[in-house]
Amino acid sequence: MKTEFKVLPWLREVRDRHARETEGLTAEERVAALERETHPWTEAFLRNHPGAVVREAPAQARVAEQPEPYGQKPKK
Repeated sequence: MKTEFKVLPWLREVRDRHARETEGLTAEERVAALERETHPWTEAFLRNHPGAVVREAPAQARVAEQPEPYGQKPKK
């Protein structure tokens, strides 16, 4: 079965829509919005997979949304 679905135009539309929806939000606001949107999915997943373990991402895996000015050490 052959499909006519084109991935790149769809992906561009998704990215453009997300950019419009999050325009002007601070890093904290973007994270909070993402958590609100994904919370129902996470809860459903955990209900359906009771053995799943939720772990905190290690500090080195986190990306700084608002990095410190050049030459300054990050705040802890």
